[in-house]
Amino acid sequence: MQTPKSILLHLDSSARVVERIKVARQLAETFNAEVTGLPCTMSALMRYPFASGRAAGGRSARNV
Repeated sequence: MQTPKSILLHLDSSARVVERIKVARQLAETFNAEVTGLPCTMSALMRYPFASGRAAGGRSARNV
């Protein structure tokens, strides 16, 4: 098995982000790897798909 030399870390605003950072840091120290944080956010359109005015099937809410 190859040892990782780089770790891509998903960063968001969830409560679990602190634990992910700790684990990534431990792994990086163990394998002498580099950690790169990738900030990720969910847009309002992903949380609320109907916010764009589109209903299921791609039709506009006005045409339903």
